Amino acid sequence: MLNYEESQFIQNESPGTLKWLSSKGTSYECYKEFKSSFSPAQELDLTVSTIRIIIGAIYKPLQYTFFYWTVLLFILYKFNFKHKVMKLVLTYYTLRSISEIFKQISELWPHYFVNSNTGCIFDSIHPYKWLFKIELGNVFSILGEIIGDLYPLLRTIEIVNSKKEAISVIFTSILFNISKIVLAAYNLTLGPSNIYDNNGMYNTEKINKYNLNLTFIRLIVTYASAIYSISVWIVIRRYIHQTKYSEYSNFSKKFKNVPEYRLSCMQIFNFISMLLVSSAGILHMIYHIKNAETGVDFTMEELRDFLAGLQYFMIFVDQIFLIHSNNISTNSAEIYSRSYNNKYSSGRFRYENMNYSVSNSDLLNHISSTNSVELGTTFISDSTPLNTNNDFGFLNDAKYKELTSYNIDYNKYNNK
Repeated sequence: MLNYEESQFIQNESPGTLKWLSSKGTSYECYKEFKSSFSPAQELDLTVSTIRIIIGAIYKPLQYTFFYWTVLLFILYKFNFKHKVMKLVLTYYTLRSISEIFKQISELWPHYFVNSNTGCIFDSIHPYKWLFKIELGNVFSILGEIIGDLYPLLRTIEIVNSKKEAISVIFTSILFNISKIVLAAYNLTLGPSNIYDNNGMYNTEKINKYNLNLTFIRLIVTYASAIYSISVWIVIRRYIHQTKYSEYSNFSKKFKNVPEYRLSCMQIFNFISMLLVSSAGILHMIYHIKNAETGVDFTMEELRDFLAGLQYFMIFVDQIFLIHSNNISTNSAEIYSRSYNNKYSSGRFRYENMNYSVSNSDLLNHISSTNSVELGTTFISDSTPLNTNNDFGFLNDAKYKELTSYNIDYNKYNNK
């Protein structure tokens, strides 16, 4: 039994990745020291903790920050997954949830027994923990961010009059996403077999170099994000001061009712946030270049994640306000065709100078049930002639009817 346990430790050998993943450490002596001081109560606590972690991994997607916001958006869109925003939100939520599950699973390996210059270390990072948390967890998190970061691009394309105006936004979005793909790929370059050196000690020099390169790539991603935000703001700002928004003067009303204004605020916030986060990255690089042997970490990953989370949170806020404003416009006085279920589904609405009858009873006698238009409580048919026996003779004049008849094509509004 003792020999079997000892075989699970990597000592004086250079094994492959699978051997590293299945190992318990690089020092069997440290493991024995740990077991000698390990009480039955601590062993029970470790078992309970393992069960807790497994259960936590199962409901982790429900615990994720944006779960309830995602469900709310699904309800508001009546689970219409054909809508591009629904596809974006669902993909973003799925990838980020997978990332959280991997990070939760990584906690199943709390101990890894290695030697160091100061003695035994019982809780060094396990190769499995590195694989699930540092590699897979971070990669799926970055992929989710790539999907979420497409939202400003999609909204910009919806707002502008032509796609030509959004070329700069499309270009900066591509650069930004390429930088994130590079970041995701770099997370996979240092595998579990590279964490410890030939002596079984934590490879501090290699890890520090890896972190320094990672910080540099993150800086590129940060500045690419800032440039992307500025390009969106430059394109969108010209649409904020349209005549239809003139009634909204203060910040709260503009933010609630003007989608272009909300999108601009999101980009300004992201730009300032990225500059703040980048300053920490620059300090980290400068310090490590001058003091290569030290392990001081200046990065603010938790702050970056928090600020990025607010950016993604604004996706839900923006969509809720958009749905709210659309409901208001839908409930207001509009023209509907009784013969079709969809608004303006007939494509055209024809107004013609029809001779008006003073008697409402005469009007109702001539209503057609096949092609009527509802205006409040009054129904008008454009296919059935109304009473022509009235005292307004000039209304029967052919020239007058020609001048006062017109067609409105609503297809061009429906296709927007």
